[in-house]
Amino acid sequence: MKKNKRYLLTTFALIAGIFLFSCERESESIYDEDDTGAATPTITSVDPPDENWAGVGTLVITGTNFSSVVEENLVFFDSHLGEVLSATTTDLEVRVPAYVADSVQIKLSVQGAFLFAEYDQPYDLKAAAIDYGGFDEYDQLSSIACNSGDTIFVSAFPAIHLIPPDSSKTDDPFIPDIRPLAGAGALKVGPGGYLYLAQQTAVFRYDPEGNRDATWFVLLGGNASDFDFTEDQNILVGSQNGEVYYLDVEAKTSTSWATHADINISAVRVYDGDLYIAGYYVGDDSSLVQEEIWKREIQADVLGDSIHVADWDAFTLGSDAHITCMTFSAAGILFVGSDKDYALLQHDGSEFLPFYEQILYAPTRNMVWGGGDYLYMVRQAGGTEAQRIIQVNMLEPGAPYYGR
Repeated sequence: MKKNKRYLLTTFALIAGIFLFSCERESESIYDEDDTGAATPTITSVDPPDENWAGVGTLVITGTNFSSVVEENLVFFDSHLGEVLSATTTDLEVRVPAYVADSVQIKLSVQGAFLFAEYDQPYDLKAAAIDYGGFDEYDQLSSIACNSGDTIFVSAFPAIHLIPPDSSKTDDPFIPDIRPLAGAGALKVGPGGYLYLAQQTAVFRYDPEGNRDATWFVLLGGNASDFDFTEDQNILVGSQNGEVYYLDVEAKTSTSWATHADINISAVRVYDGDLYIAGYYVGDDSSLVQEEIWKREIQADVLGDSIHVADWDAFTLGSDAHITCMTFSAAGILFVGSDKDYALLQHDGSEFLPFYEQILYAPTRNMVWGGGDYLYMVRQAGGTEAQRIIQVNMLEPGAPYYGR
């Protein structure tokens, strides 16, 4: 019995020794105490050096020992990764993450290097788009208008709210109840501070104190979808039956200036002497362009010939997304809002490109450019996003609105 026990102990000790020896050999084969890794990266400068726009801004990091392979560089803003757009051994172009914070620490990791590079000062990431006006999911938001001082007017049925700059709606709406009129349509600020509202087959207006001007209304021959003021401060209305109506504000008359057969006009905008029209085809010929933007010169008492501007079909590729609104920057860039996929797009002269897609979410119902760099958008509920007014810093002013 003692002999067997002694044999088992000897066997166990032998196995343990073999195991420890093999682990020691394996450890030696994995760890190389002479391997110091690739050269440690350094950051000598960041441009811009102090702050940027979260989710949409880009910066250039200059330093040493970067990788020229984009994927081998990781740039952290606190714990949030930026997107490296291009790389050389000395420069990285990076899109900052959609992370809003002050005193952010920028760090850089390069594949193969054991240590991080750190930017030697805190960095601020600012919000390029914010919820605005204090609206919530219970407000039925539809249309928005803005005067030159960035006071905005929002149709939240059955009321219209006036929001002074950097403020929120109050319990006392500017216009408490528009329900005697049918539906809430397009909204624009006009000459003299009057607020114009299109509802179905008529356009009404309210004085600067919010009182309906009972002496002023103009009937149309079809349901209005959108309208805009001309340079002579009259109105062009696009309708769901494809008609464009000219409204003489002083005479309170309406005249058909153009007919577009089988077209539902969704948005109009006056820019640089032309009326831009967005519309989609409602006929039966599938070979025709189903949705597009075109422009027509505003002449003395008629619109000029249609000139094609943009093919929405080519961008959506069969998606059922539609254009809901459009506007222009002061530089002449066309922007459109969409009810699906992308909240905001710009047209570069040949194609539509998503804009601020990292921070803006569809569906967009309406939008208006303020007197400065801010665009105000009506975002309706969709997916995980609640309906809100969004103030967007476009970093450039908008084109003139002739009514204000």
